[in-house]
This record gives sequence, structure tokens and C-alpha cells, in this order.
Amino acid sequence: MDVTNDTTNGSFDPFSQTINITVVPEYETMSITLEDFSRWQLYATRACINYGSQFGASITLLILLLTLTKSDRRRSIIFITNCIGLTANAIRNLLQAVYFTTEYWNPYVYFTGDTSRITTSITAQSVTAAILPFIVYTCILASLNLQIRVMLTIATYRWQRIVIQCISLALALVTLTFRFCLCAINAKAIVDNEITSGWQWLPQACNILLTITICTTSLIFCGKLVCAIYQRRTIGLRAFGPLQVLLVMSLQTFLIPSLFALVQFTSDVAQLYSLVQTSALLCLPLSAMWASAKVGERQSSVGLSTPSFVRQWKCSLSSSSISPLSSGYRKESHASQGSPASPRVLEEGCEGRHSFDVMAMGTYGIR
Repeated sequence: MDVTNDTTNGSFDPFSQTINITVVPEYETMSITLEDFSRWQLYATRACINYGSQFGASITLLILLLTLTKSDRRRSIIFITNCIGLTANAIRNLLQAVYFTTEYWNPYVYFTGDTSRITTSITAQSVTAAILPFIVYTCILASLNLQIRVMLTIATYRWQRIVIQCISLALALVTLTFRFCLCAINAKAIVDNEITSGWQWLPQACNILLTITICTTSLIFCGKLVCAIYQRRTIGLRAFGPLQVLLVMSLQTFLIPSLFALVQFTSDVAQLYSLVQTSALLCLPLSAMWASAKVGERQSSVGLSTPSFVRQWKCSLSSSSISPLSSGYRKESHASQGSPASPRVLEEGCEGRHSFDVMAMGTYGIR
């Protein structure tokens, strides 16, 4: 290419000119354009911004979860699952961001494929970052299935519980199987310094399966919450409470990951698919903290408005004579015989419950 003639004719573009790189040990010349170099730099910048924001969000929510959760709830399975998931997600994003500062992202290594300077510690760091998403997937799916398990305690028929639990568990197992295969393939490719050219479809399949599983479990959860809220409204409990909070956050858990899953197919933003699991992981502890705060607010407001001995007296009178059904209140035929009372909602501040205990739901923690 005659640069002088091109410059004279005005056809030379300095922003797309060619750079020559000498490749050893053959000492051959390899040519790349400034456009290739610019794309290489831009990808790293976008990816680091993406991973950095996810790291900050995970650390912030983890600190809030540890400080705002009551001590008696810190032994629950769901609390431990959320903490493990947030910790693993923060470490994963940190390692992914640090990757762009290692020799893997050296321009010579990137364009020529020469990995002679890649040390064992750098390889171990990349393998760890490839394995951690499996732990994040496991925590997300475990949390969702625990919520489904608690919510199904109000199912009318036993076969409904069995069918729904089987569907949610099957989706979770299939999703985890695909993610495990992707982790194994990535780890092997990193150790062997190979390019997995035939598995480009697998990451997208994992994200699609995760989105389908999240949407399915969230819809089941929302459906049961709507039924429970409707039953409470039929007996006069219309205030915005923990059930409404859980419904709002379940819809958020359903919509936000779905949005990111769709956008990743139409956008060229680097590593956008990782926001699917991060957004789902962040929504679960948020619902727990918001609903817990709502429960504490309602309990404190009831405690200030009505003396405790009056509330206990009202609860004892109500629990011995009424039981709410979808059609209203009716007399208990077995109440005088000393048989166990059915679940009930009596009035604000009473110890009775309606269909299930909100404080024992999956979002709050199962003991």
C-alpha cells in the first residue's frame, strides 16, 4: 500500500491504518488495524464497567443483609443461601474484572495467541471465575424453590403440591446441568489454552433456561400470593402489608431478569448476559428486607395503638369462635371440643394466622 499516493489523493484514513506486529519465534509479521485495536480496548472498558457495577451492588446488598437481618433469622436456610450467593457473585465479578489486567488481555497475547507468559496463578484465577457462576445459579434456584415449597403449604390438594414441586425441581436440575457442563468446558479450555469454537450456543442456552426457570417459579409464587391477598380482602384486611410487598418483589424478580435476557440478543454491550443472574440474585434479599421492615412497622404500630392485654383478650375470644373462609366467617363446630384450631386471620396484632405464616415464608427464612 502506497501511503504517499493515498495521502495525496485524500483516500488514506488514519483511523483505520494498519499496525504490524512481529510474531516470535518465527519472526513473521502480523497486521492488525486500528479499528481492531479500538474494539479490543472498548470491549475491556465496557466489560469492566459492567462487572464493577455488579460487584458494587452485590457487596452493598450483602452488607445491608448482614446488618439489617434480625439475629433470630440469621440461622435460616434462605439467609445463608442469599449470603453465599451474593458473596460468590461479588467474587466472580471481581475476578472477571481483574482478568482484563492480566497477561491474558495483553494486546500481543490477545492478537497472536501466544500464552507463554501466562502463569499458573493467572490460570487458576480464570478457572475460579468460570466455576463460581455454578454456585450463583445454585443459590438462586435453591432460594426460588424454597419459596415455592413454603407457598405450597396453602395448596388445597396434595397432587397440586406434588406437580408444582416436580416442575420447579425439574427446571432447576436441567438449568444446573447445563450450567455445570458450561463450567467444565470453560475450565478445560482455560487450562488447555484452547478455543471452544463449537460451544457458542451453550452460554445462551444457560441464560434462557435460567430465565425460564425464574419466570416459572415467580409466576407460581405470584399466583399463590394473589390468592392469599384476595382471601384476606374478603375478610376485611385491605392494608398494604408483607404479602403485597412479596407480590411486588416477585413481579420484579420475574420482569427484570427477563428484560436482560431479551436485551442481550439485540445489544452489543459486553457481558450483558451476566446481569440476568445478578438481577435475580439481588431481588431475593431485597424482598426479604422490605417485607421484614413492613412486618416490624405493622407490629410496632399495633403495639402503640392497643395495649397487649386487650389484643390477647380479643385474640382469645376470636380464635375460639370464628374461622375465615373464602365466603366469610362461620362458626367452628369443633372449637368447644378442644380440637386444634385451623389457620386464621383475626385482626391486626393477633397471633392467629391465615393459611400460612408470612414470617415463615421462604423469603424470610425456613428453619
